[in-house]
Amino acid sequence: LENHIASLQETRSLLDPSVVEATVSIMKASKRLIFTGVGNSMITAEAAAGKFLHITPKAQYIIDTHMQSIAASMMDTNDMVIIFSYSGDTSDNAHVACIAKKAGAKVSVITRYPKSKLTKYADTVLICGSKEGPLEGGSMGAKMSQLYIIDILFQCYYNATLKESRKYNELTAKANVDKFI
Repeated sequence: LENHIASLQETRSLLDPSVVEATVSIMKASKRLIFTGVGNSMITAEAAAGKFLHITPKAQYIIDTHMQSIAASMMDTNDMVIIFSYSGDTSDNAHVACIAKKAGAKVSVITRYPKSKLTKYADTVLICGSKEGPLEGGSMGAKMSQLYIIDILFQCYYNATLKESRKYNELTAKANVDKFI
């Protein structure tokens, strides 16, 4: 518990509000938001896309790394890819970021390490806390710190697009209401 709390507190101290604001501004201006990751970070990317899909139809999630590259090749200046990578050095992620950047898309990276292969392609870098050892791939502390960043981005995006987000939130809530009866 103490380690998890420390991960969240560290993430909070590492987050630069101006970078959060810049990321949300890019998200708001984008026509597509594609969330990606590899391995354990892929699960976090899926969670992010699922959360944002409740408030915007532009959220997408692509699981397969080949399909991520294909989608990145067709991006343009109106698109954004948000890549989750604790290490920032997974070659599949760097490949997608490079292709997206060449296509003109905006790239946001959520990672532990600000100086990594992946971040050289990034327009914004959000640093997550939690020290993870080499044998702890996908530790809960790392995952919780990434989820915390997702929640901050979500709340900021929701507030920045209040009318639109409320509309889509109501539609998506109604879409599943019959399943709970």
